[in-house]
Amino acid sequence: MNRYFNQWAQTMSPLLSSHVKSGVVPAAVILALVYGCAKSGDARPEPRAPEAVVTAFLTAVNADRINEMGELWGTSKGPASRTMDTDELEQRLRVIRTYLVHDKFEFVQGSSNIQPSSSERRLNVKLYRNGCEPVVPMTVIKYRSGWLIREIDLAAAGNPARRCQSRDSAEPDSKGRR
Repeated sequence: MNRYFNQWAQTMSPLLSSHVKSGVVPAAVILALVYGCAKSGDARPEPRAPEAVVTAFLTAVNADRINEMGELWGTSKGPASRTMDTDELEQRLRVIRTYLVHDKFEFVQGSSNIQPSSSERRLNVKLYRNGCEPVVPMTVIKYRSGWLIREIDLAAAGNPARRCQSRDSAEPDSKGRR
């Protein structure tokens, strides 16, 4: 292959031919190909389990890695980073991040209410944040060989700008329940 590359490079430019002989161009081309493949959208492995995509997403939330969040959230058409307008995507992910920043989280046992053979699962995630422990339902969907987060119930996360209320001190609802 090196012989064919050398012939091609020599016919392309006399400037390249001196670098080809020294091995600089072949190494540069290989590095460019490797870098290009690593930067392509399909190079990132998809999380292989529903819990893995939620864990990766929540880790990206706390690290403020908006681009990574966009790779893990989407629809059956693919990650939002490839299917949505960039400005709209960033705006939505910033809002999602505001609601989901946490000190730690855990999956609530038995939270998947969709059959394991299904291409969709619902997971309940308990977030620990500033003394609050909201349980946030998230729906994940099968995408290629991995999973994406399709839906997050942000209302269940509570208002991040307000202190959480304990069940005992909460105002009663219209039926007198606390």
